[in-house]
Amino acid sequence: MAKAKKIALRVLLGVLALPLVLIILFIVFEVFGAIVNHAAGNLQTKRFTGYAAEQGFEVLASDTFVGNSGNGNHVDLISSVYVTADRTTEEALALISSCDGSPAVWTPDEEDLSKAGVTPPEEGVLMLRLFNSAPFADNIEGH
Repeated sequence: MAKAKKIALRVLLGVLALPLVLIILFIVFEVFGAIVNHAAGNLQTKRFTGYAAEQGFEVLASDTFVGNSGNGNHVDLISSVYVTADRTTEEALALISSCDGSPAVWTPDEEDLSKAGVTPPEEGVLMLRLFNSAPFADNIEGH
């Protein structure tokens, strides 16, 4: 009889501990997903910066954003590369259009430049951007 009570107590403790274990696993999964997403964002920016340099752009600065960009409940990877511009935005977009993801090019405003720590040279500056979805797109960072 005492052995049956011990077994019943262990089963009861296991059932009571199950929600706590599931909550801990969920938190660990979310933290792991955030770490992977940030690593993927940094790798994307590093590759995109190298690709921009290979295309003949003089790179001034680069930046990575990992999180919700405001277009849904998911995590985006956004790489921004600031380059000196001796070409139009259309010409620059044609040069980077073969990148995986959704590339975009525009002329940054003063706020963009100050956030990136870029002191504009006498010639113009373009901001090259690459948008992709994160590996853990449904991570808590997207909500």
